[in-house]
Amino acid sequence: MIDPLPTPEEQEILDQVEQSLSRSLALRDWWQAVDEDDGYRDRFPLTTTFNRPDGSFGFFSEAVLPQEPDLIDSESSKGGEGQAEAQPPTRPVMGVVQEQFYDRPKIAAGRRPGEDTSEQRRQSALWMRDQIREFVLRYFMRVSDFSVPEVYARGQQGMLPWWLKPLAWGDQGESRSRGFGFEQIFFKTLDGDIGRFPESQRFAVVDLRDLRMRYAWVVLKVDIFGFQFQLAPFGLDQPHGILPVPESTYVVISPDFVIDQELSSPGELGRFGFGYGFLPSPKKKLFTYGPGRFDVGFQLFEFEARPDGEVLSRMAFVADRPEKILNLAADPVDLGVRAADAMSFGLASRFIRPFVDPENPRARPDEPRTPVGPVDAYVGMANLMTGGLAGRRLSITKKQLEIDFLVRQFLQNYNVVTGSLVTWRQIPDWLARDALPAWVESGISS
Repeated sequence: MIDPLPTPEEQEILDQVEQSLSRSLALRDWWQAVDEDDGYRDRFPLTTTFNRPDGSFGFFSEAVLPQEPDLIDSESSKGGEGQAEAQPPTRPVMGVVQEQFYDRPKIAAGRRPGEDTSEQRRQSALWMRDQIREFVLRYFMRVSDFSVPEVYARGQQGMLPWWLKPLAWGDQGESRSRGFGFEQIFFKTLDGDIGRFPESQRFAVVDLRDLRMRYAWVVLKVDIFGFQFQLAPFGLDQPHGILPVPESTYVVISPDFVIDQELSSPGELGRFGFGYGFLPSPKKKLFTYGPGRFDVGFQLFEFEARPDGEVLSRMAFVADRPEKILNLAADPVDLGVRAADAMSFGLASRFIRPFVDPENPRARPDEPRTPVGPVDAYVGMANLMTGGLAGRRLSITKKQLEIDFLVRQFLQNYNVVTGSLVTWRQIPDWLARDALPAWVESGISS
């Protein structure tokens, strides 16, 4: 029995853990096969780097996922005997893959690399491997969030209401956290018992190596800092707005998402990391894209230890493509399109649809249509009024919005890894647990 009992929102989360975990792992397996063969359908660069061996790219594709049991039952009941076996469905997906240098051991003053014997270099690399393994699998999720230094010299007016803040010159001291903040909420043991982590262990995320011995899965809540959405209908060079979006979501991690491999190949000594699947949020939110609104998706963080002591990081994020961007209960633009549809017997949206849903521009009126939100309607209207020029020359397309979101996802992953590097370098020996500061073990800064 879970103590205290789950809230209605938490119970809705728990009810979908098993299915979401299965689908996330299936999507992960699909991506790994595509990545191994470099079989990306629509691949494009996301960022450029100078003087660093980093790389990243985004992609759009169609993922082949196992059919859901309830969907199979529904389809079989329609077809009767003799019907061909249902084919696995495909889902439009998008993703980000990024690689970046993490760290390497420094050479002490007065020494030259050639003075080390091969055995000394090997022992140094093995020590580095063991250190990164301990840090990634036990402590990384505890220390993944970080903040830039906060301004102390604030204005003397105290905290202001939101409608006066744009006029104030003094700093209001808002949090400038960046990265992900994890807290563990629920678990399922290998015996099938579901429980809640005690408050004292909420931020002390379990050692991921213990998952295989103790837990079938663990549900965590993730606060994502620094996510923003730019509203720039007239271009970024003109007045535009930046809408901060407080992000939090539930994710599930299982032993199948943990990477703990000691290797002996010429180029690698080990791979260590973790991943998790996203759980759909039961709450209706303004944005229909982002953590908590994915129908299926996963995130991976992987670290590779090399024989020269160098450590590289690789991250992957893959999720289904959103049907619309904003989700407003009373959207005047959307209502206008619906009204025009009613007056034109559905012809109005048929003109807009090729720009909003280019993958299905000739959908019949009786076919299910992609919901049209305010941003999607703006994209469609802009292209309709310019004969498609807005999309061809100004990049006013839904795809461009999705690319912008992928860039933000890239930045979130980048901030998580670079922020963790500061903590990684603070500790001289991650295996000396008795010497570690209390905030590393508890996951709570004093």
